[in-house]
Amino acid sequence: MTDIYKEVLCQFIQAGKLTLQEVEDMKGYLESTSIERSRQTPTWAAAEALCQRLHDGITANSYRAFKMNVTNISAMERLLRIDQVSEPEARDIIEWCLAHEFWASVILSPVKFRKHYATMSARKVEERNKRERDSAKEKHPTAAGFQPKVVSDEELYARKRQREAESVPMPSGFKRVLGLVK
Repeated sequence: MTDIYKEVLCQFIQAGKLTLQEVEDMKGYLESTSIERSRQTPTWAAAEALCQRLHDGITANSYRAFKMNVTNISAMERLLRIDQVSEPEARDIIEWCLAHEFWASVILSPVKFRKHYATMSARKVEERNKRERDSAKEKHPTAAGFQPKVVSDEELYARKRQREAESVPMPSGFKRVLGLVK
């Protein structure tokens, strides 16, 4: 659908009904008013608080923190409003990523936080499941005490001879038929 609008816009410009400057002016106007409109939503205050928490955590981890500006706050606000992430979920992932060995060095701005949010959320669940599996293994020592059956060399050779006896040789020229050889 947006491709059609782009094509129509290009046709208007080529026909001389619109100038490129008029289009750029309108784009700038819409961008500025969209930020002003989003500043008046309830998610803006939540986004600002989340950005402040991320900023404080990055600084506490001794990384250079991002600037608290409209661009960064609007990235966090889009995470809440467009991506439909609740404020407690976002705060939980912020706390997790700030404490994580890898993600603490990657997430240095709200833009990066929004970009990697789904991946971090999945990794957090994966790590929690792994911890639960590991703790379950500790509770059941029979699984940890499992010893594989030791097989002697003679038995291995006997199995190999049996496989060779049961195998059927490939007919001559069969690889050529399959296209494996020219």
